[in-house]
Amino acid sequence: MLRSFLIFAATLFLVAAPASAQLAADPTSPPLDAAFCGGALPPASNPIWNGELPAWGGTSRPLVKVTLTGDAICNDGSPAVIYIRPAPATGPGGAPNPLRDMYHIHLKGGGSCRSFAECRARFCATGPKFTDKPGLMSSLGYADQIEGTGLFADRPANRFARANQVLAAYCSSDTWIGSTLPGTAESIDPDDTDPADISGIAFMGEAIVAEMLDTLDAGAVASFGAPPVTYTMPPLADAATILLSGDSAGANGARHHIDRLAARYPDARVIGALDAGGGVDMQDPRIDFSVMANTPTYQDFMDLRTKQARLFHGVEGSALDASCLVSGSETDCFDGYILGRDHVTTDLLQRQSLGDTTTVAGLSPLVAGLGVPPAQSVREISFDGLLAASAANPTLSVLGANCPRHVTFRNNNQVANMRTMAGGTVLYRELDWWVFSCRAGPVCPKLAVLAPPLLPGSSICP
Repeated sequence: MLRSFLIFAATLFLVAAPASAQLAADPTSPPLDAAFCGGALPPASNPIWNGELPAWGGTSRPLVKVTLTGDAICNDGSPAVIYIRPAPATGPGGAPNPLRDMYHIHLKGGGSCRSFAECRARFCATGPKFTDKPGLMSSLGYADQIEGTGLFADRPANRFARANQVLAAYCSSDTWIGSTLPGTAESIDPDDTDPADISGIAFMGEAIVAEMLDTLDAGAVASFGAPPVTYTMPPLADAATILLSGDSAGANGARHHIDRLAARYPDARVIGALDAGGGVDMQDPRIDFSVMANTPTYQDFMDLRTKQARLFHGVEGSALDASCLVSGSETDCFDGYILGRDHVTTDLLQRQSLGDTTTVAGLSPLVAGLGVPPAQSVREISFDGLLAASAANPTLSVLGANCPRHVTFRNNNQVANMRTMAGGTVLYRELDWWVFSCRAGPVCPKLAVLAPPLLPGSSICP
């Protein structure tokens, strides 16, 4: 159970190291393939390879694949990809679409792996996590066109789908900020008894983000169908509004990149929306690290994560929030909660399910001594943390409800269908109001919508 918490916490907040010299890839490193998994790995046609991206059904406007180049590679060395869909010329009723100058870029989540043993279980789909699947480490099974869901659903009521949309597929397992070329990862995990057999793994999340932005600046183009339909995206640098969103591990990455994105595009209104990932205050006194033998304090835990990130994911300072890097507390930079509360200055909305089952499963051992059901403790800690973070940072808004679902931005029930959540909030409507109020006005409105932390069993989730 404690080891499961360590795995969970890697997706909750990210730890990294200062900038270091770029290493060269080792061409002799063995690849990640079926042989690495003992020959038992299913073929790329198996759904575990699809990156959790549903293939296009043929009736709506699809998102179409664009293959990135250079160092933008997945864990197995296959090229990273993004999916694009330009804003339509007209909106509902045939009126001109006023959102053609808006971009919505989403960094998809899907956990991570921080040792050779964890990465083997992830790639070979033999581990205990729902994110243990090769499609989160390789692009080999990705469809050429995918169906838009949630904020990407091509439905008249969904205003987000009227913007230029980009969904970045997640295949680097490093929360979008790693810089480890094949053959350069080093693990400190004692379970890695034979690390050489997976030393060809790469973690290139930072390069993927950089190459994606360069590609969008040039105006990405993709075609599909017969006769072919061509998508041509306007240059990202010409956008009036840029929304950067992310879910889970993608939320962690977006939090690190958001201020740098705002600096790169000073003429655009840049805002961010995060779905899970980093919404819990891990220094809350109700969280007891002493039950963990190897990291009996919060600082011990963060120090370990720092070392793992430096050696394994190869995270460099260029991928991290600049203001936090000069604050004098390196580990604070890589606690997503502290980063959002104290350092991110771009307008940001953090959505967190108070009853998030992923959070509850990970924190249960650390709150078991409080004398109440762990799920109730986690709800209260989440509620108090979100409220405190919003009060401390004038540019941070929060949205929470008593729902156990981990991520929601790509979920049709909680977004496109506008289903009511606990406490009377409706995720899509609240998010829509905040984003488009930010776009319209000189200052983003402050949103703090939190349902009371109800007892377990009283949750409401579409």
